[in-house]
Amino acid sequence: MKYCRVIFPVSAPDSYTYAIPDHLSCEIFPGSRVRAELGKKQSWGFVCSLTNEVHANISIKPILDIFPAYPVLSDKFVDFINWLASYYMARPGDVLRSVMPKLLLKRLEKEKWEFSKPEINTVEIKLNDELNTEQRDAALPVKESMQTRNHRVFLLQGVTGSGKSHVYYHLAKEALCAGRTALILVPEISLTPQTVKNFTSIFGEEVAVLHSGLTEKARALNWMKLLSGEKRIAVGVRSAIFAPLKNIGLIVVDEEHDGSYSQSEKQFCYQARDAAVMRGMIEGAAVVLGSATPSLESRRNADAGKYTLLKLNSRYSDRPLPKVHLVDLRKEREAIGNSLFSRLLVEKMEDRFSKGEQIILLKNRRGYAPFVQCSACGFVPMCSRCSVSLTYHRGVERLICHYCDKRERYSEKCTSCGADAIYPAGAGVERIQSDMEKRFPGIKLLRLDLDTGSKAGATAEILEDFRTGKADVLIGTQMVSKGLDFQRVTLVGVLLAETGLFLPDFRAQERAFQLLTQVSGRSGRGETPGEVVLQTYLPDEPAVVAAVAQDFEKFYNGEIKIRQALKYPPFARAVLIRFFSKAEEKGAETAKRFAANIPGSVIKLGPAPAPIAKVRGLFRHFILIRGGSSQELHDIVRKAYGAINHKGGSVKIQIVFDPDSLL
Repeated sequence: MKYCRVIFPVSAPDSYTYAIPDHLSCEIFPGSRVRAELGKKQSWGFVCSLTNEVHANISIKPILDIFPAYPVLSDKFVDFINWLASYYMARPGDVLRSVMPKLLLKRLEKEKWEFSKPEINTVEIKLNDELNTEQRDAALPVKESMQTRNHRVFLLQGVTGSGKSHVYYHLAKEALCAGRTALILVPEISLTPQTVKNFTSIFGEEVAVLHSGLTEKARALNWMKLLSGEKRIAVGVRSAIFAPLKNIGLIVVDEEHDGSYSQSEKQFCYQARDAAVMRGMIEGAAVVLGSATPSLESRRNADAGKYTLLKLNSRYSDRPLPKVHLVDLRKEREAIGNSLFSRLLVEKMEDRFSKGEQIILLKNRRGYAPFVQCSACGFVPMCSRCSVSLTYHRGVERLICHYCDKRERYSEKCTSCGADAIYPAGAGVERIQSDMEKRFPGIKLLRLDLDTGSKAGATAEILEDFRTGKADVLIGTQMVSKGLDFQRVTLVGVLLAETGLFLPDFRAQERAFQLLTQVSGRSGRGETPGEVVLQTYLPDEPAVVAAVAQDFEKFYNGEIKIRQALKYPPFARAVLIRFFSKAEEKGAETAKRFAANIPGSVIKLGPAPAPIAKVRGLFRHFILIRGGSSQELHDIVRKAYGAINHKGGSVKIQIVFDPDSLL
């Protein structure tokens, strides 16, 4: 008798073993969709593995039926699903529900696919531009890897504006010409519309886009076209790592350092960049991780020989990097008073306005002011559901929590002492916009943040308006730093460079350096050389100094020594255990019991309240474990979890391997 393991799209703790009837023995293999009893009802699931061994004296239910062989998941794709569930200690059903579009899951439950096998047509590839010498040298070893089907991981480290995207286009063409497929991951579709536009203009109907902004029907249709082979290039955000491509030749992770590749808000937490590396290994594909400011983990892997380092040291067409001016606000404060703009930044902006050139201003804070305060008694309004202050949004005259979206009407009357003394403290992008309108009346402004770009298509519309010259200045949060290519932008202003430097997270310096370098790279990408004005009260901070010099090596060499001394990634693997509870003491007690089962062979921090102790009405307690090997951490977490015999209840436990943030 043969047996198989089946994954069902439900939050079950494991896959399940079923007997394969003799009349189906030649039709069932990993990836097949089958029908079997799960509990008291019949359900559809996918075969994840075959086996000849089962525990003795256990009654094994049989597979009841199999859906026609087309379409099925490939065996390598099933191997990838199995790896995701194992490595991230997730329930297989949770992984399957993340992998498949919701509409397909609904149709699966109704025993329908309603897709017919397509006719595969050859599409003409319209790629006219040639690579320069640096780009050709970078592309050559990747092409060789694809030709020999020898899986390798490449770190393409290229300065901003060096033309990494052009390398991706040529490599994707190489994959398709060899009869293989390509998977392209980008941080955020709405912020990199040119990536989709360019891939579509080059590869036409070969491209399928996958992201949450699509309708359920469009997402399901694109997913099925990739599964069937009708489309051979998938472009999308982190969830596109689940694209059901077969015979993958190339996987690209653009801006691989970006935090948006980490999914840590749901029960199934994963890092799409790391998952891409593993999927490339399973598929025998070449993997390219691209960035001007690589993550320390990726660069360390390149230095250690695990990845192959490829460099693009010059901008495309030999355009110069922007000149960065550092303004010490400590020396500037007396001259500018309460103004947010230094004298140099004002001078540079006036010059750009006179020439008809464009400007980007960065202030990485939403709203008008991060908090409001009573000048009489010092009271600061806080969110009742989260351990954070409420942010003042002047446009809607509300105090808003950026974690749970709780809203209160803004009033100058203090609810603590009754004085009419509430005033905005600090500055966000709304205040930057307001002050710009007062200082430069008549100048056309656009603002890009989560508030202005939250509606469907709003972000793309704002970016297109700026691209076509409908505004002179684009003001925004970190959203304006990501992958934007505006030919007329010749000045970038950073209003406060140290924002985020002192967050309680070991990646704080790295994130700050990446943000400053990336936003600086938006300047001077056209024919006219660019400039950057970087304002700060802390000009001697390592991340600021390296960003001014646009010197990744300087930052990397300093930061990597600190990580090594403190035994943080990339010199140790890490896992973050999160405990969520409505009752603070229950979460603390569960975390304490879990921690008691962690051996002294690893470094343990906590249990302790999270940096933001309460979010959306739930108290949070964290344990951070660091160790030398992935296997050791997995064994420790499994044993500790099993030892406390956790059944869920009022305390939710979330396990995050290789956490991107400790907040």
